[in-house]
Amino acid sequence: MGERAEAWASSAKVQLGLMAVLHVNLGLWSLFIEAEGARPEMTLRNLVFVLGAAFTAWVLVRHHRLLRRATWVAYLAFSSFCLLSTLPYSSNLYFLWVFIDVFMVALFSAVSSPPRRQQVMAGAFRGLIVTIFTVALLQKLITPTFMDGSFYYQAFSSGFFGFQLGPFAERWLLQEGLAEHALRSATEELVAIGPHAAVGDTVPVSILQSPFLLQVARSMVWSTIVVEGTCLLLFAFNRREELEHLNHLAFLAFLAGTYSIVPIIYDWGLTFAMLGLATASRRWKPYYLLAALALLANALLFAGATAELFRRYESIL
Repeated sequence: MGERAEAWASSAKVQLGLMAVLHVNLGLWSLFIEAEGARPEMTLRNLVFVLGAAFTAWVLVRHHRLLRRATWVAYLAFSSFCLLSTLPYSSNLYFLWVFIDVFMVALFSAVSSPPRRQQVMAGAFRGLIVTIFTVALLQKLITPTFMDGSFYYQAFSSGFFGFQLGPFAERWLLQEGLAEHALRSATEELVAIGPHAAVGDTVPVSILQSPFLLQVARSMVWSTIVVEGTCLLLFAFNRREELEHLNHLAFLAFLAGTYSIVPIIYDWGLTFAMLGLATASRRWKPYYLLAALALLANALLFAGATAELFRRYESIL
């Protein structure tokens, strides 16, 4: 990367500006899309979302405000409202952002030197990356339906993950549309049962079996374990500057491999990009900004397909 790009990406205001923008994304999902079903109505949640977006626009214009503690107190209140408004079904991401905002308030309260702030933030977010990967790996290792490949098999066969790869997979690998089959089977079963089903009844729905897809799912299980485990070990133990590139190559590979096929949860990917940006040296910071832009572009590219996927699933629930 050029010297100018490295200097720009290394600016504290750029990093904090990305964090501010991600709060709008947090509110978009928790307050508007999930809680209100994406309806443009005058409700408290939607009002808080609009105020949060307007506040972020004001902060970005008057970017010196990014360096003020009061700004992060306001964002802590915002993320806490996002979390509380979706309980008890709040995403882990909402808890994570409340934690990040508590840290930011503490950082701006206890550390006055800007270089020292960046140093403390880099160390803390490095530890946060290690913690996230530790928890994620433990959850996977103790979950039988993940370790045997069932999770990936069901996700791909239902079209929920990797749906943008569907035309390629159906033509060259599966010879049949598994997503269409799953939806059609569920619809037919529900229509056949009609009003005779009692509350709590279990309804079996046949899903087309694909030995090839099952093998792919099992391979993805271990590739996930290896990639996430590598990121965990590198960020936990590799502190040598001359080997820093290993950390960031592994982390960027994780971002590319995961969120290229799961654009519907790109908000996690953007949060990871922000954490990587904060922990990286000057040389590697531009790459995390490019990764964030690529993740956002991928999410926007498949936004229509994502919305259609959710509509189709809602129609059979």
